Amino acid sequence: MTSEILRNGFGPIRQVILQATTFCNIACRYCYLDSRERSTRKMMSDATARQAFEWVASTGALAGEIDFRWHAGEPLTRGIPFYHEAYRAARQVFAGKADVRFSIQTNGILINDPWCDFFRDAGVSVGISIDGDQAMHDEHRTDRSGRGTWISTMKGISRLRGRQIPFSTICVLTRRSLSEPDQIFAFFRELGCVSVGFNYDDLAIRSSSPLDDQSTMSDYVSFMERVFELEEQSGFSIRVREFDQLRHAILATNGAEHSTMAHPFAILSVGVNGELSTCSPELLTLTPPLGDPMVLGTVWHDTPGQVVATFRDSPTGVAIQAGNARCHSACEFYGVCGGGSPVNRLYEHGSCEVPDTFYCESRIKRMVPVVLQRLEQDRNYLLRSRQGAP
Repeated sequence: MTSEILRNGFGPIRQVILQATTFCNIACRYCYLDSRERSTRKMMSDATARQAFEWVASTGALAGEIDFRWHAGEPLTRGIPFYHEAYRAARQVFAGKADVRFSIQTNGILINDPWCDFFRDAGVSVGISIDGDQAMHDEHRTDRSGRGTWISTMKGISRLRGRQIPFSTICVLTRRSLSEPDQIFAFFRELGCVSVGFNYDDLAIRSSSPLDDQSTMSDYVSFMERVFELEEQSGFSIRVREFDQLRHAILATNGAEHSTMAHPFAILSVGVNGELSTCSPELLTLTPPLGDPMVLGTVWHDTPGQVVATFRDSPTGVAIQAGNARCHSACEFYGVCGGGSPVNRLYEHGSCEVPDTFYCESRIKRMVPVVLQRLEQDRNYLLRSRQGAP
């Protein structure tokens, strides 16, 4: 039977984001999730997790390898027994169909020895959200009483390091941290993480017009250019996600394949009750005034064909496809970014159809020439990047 996803030119499915719970044990000031949702304890059931795996497997649109990532809310508050059962179910469902990887993005506060045992035994890739040293981190990543969470997060990281469990990191950049590239990079290098990815504060972007704010753009570009230098100077002992992605996309035969956020059904998002969405995972959890969540159906009640049809006909789906088409026809960088991130278009312009964003200008248009110039100047640069820490 022909896959409806593939027949429509979508997919294949490469990543599935699963929300084990809406609850979060901290209250980051820049969080995009609704504060009321973060305070409730809605939880994905064992049955919904298995049904989600079975639904994905039924699509007939699987990539050879799929990353199942637990994200949104604080996944560790769901407890180890839930994940034991979920991973057992996933391995059963996808046996002989696709290789599956498991990853989890956490604030690290609840990591203890039992969690470390689970990460190691299940082969789970761990990502920690931490924004730099204590002063930078605690400025925005606070508990519900407004107290900083850096010390608690560092205790969790110490547990991982003590058990020699590799971990990656995500750092949210603010205007303050943009002025400290050397300090930020040194922190993450000493932290012992495998890689660091730099997000920026989307809340700040929503409340201003960064494309018109040349100082913000200049500061961000200067920060990333300096980090680019520091990555190489470190012997790639720590990898920077943004530059790893660019190197890979520049050298790929079809760079457009690498924007899973813009290409429908390359990413699936599954909510606590089995709600389904695609493209940028944040689209599943939108709150006013940005718009309503893009829920295309559920793993319980809707076939892949029905979900694809809903996406094609939904206002957000139509806008995403129109935005991708505009980028493809007009932008010389499309072969590298593949359409960028629809949710960034929405955050900045109120529409997924508008092609130009701070995201694409700063991360793609300004950074691709930097990477290309280095590749052209030194043919051994790529080799060194590949020989660095994995």
